[in-house]
Amino acid sequence: MLSRANRLRHTTAFSRVYQQGRAVGGQTLVVRARRTKPTATPRVGIVVGTKVSKRATARNRLRRQLRAAVRPRLPTARGFDLVIIAKSSALQQPFANLAAECARLIDRVTSNSRR
Repeated sequence: MLSRANRLRHTTAFSRVYQQGRAVGGQTLVVRARRTKPTATPRVGIVVGTKVSKRATARNRLRRQLRAAVRPRLPTARGFDLVIIAKSSALQQPFANLAAECARLIDRVTSNSRR
């Protein structure tokens, strides 16, 4: 579980990231990022829709895996609000592949936005 300070919790926060943020996509994930104050604590929201799987247990497992993949990347995402969106192909991927893609996409979207 991410700490409360590191979670996007309100619909308005998600909406701001969707409207004002920048998106980078991969095979199994899409990461959207919105720049905030440079010293602000990074906040993360994870979206796993019913299109990914009809089974709640599968969606929740994927959410847990994505939270675990994001946790080590939080220090590099300081000053950003992130929304990680899972594609249906994410269910078939092992955790190592998800974690690698998540790290790669977060690095890409935060480095592009720093310019």
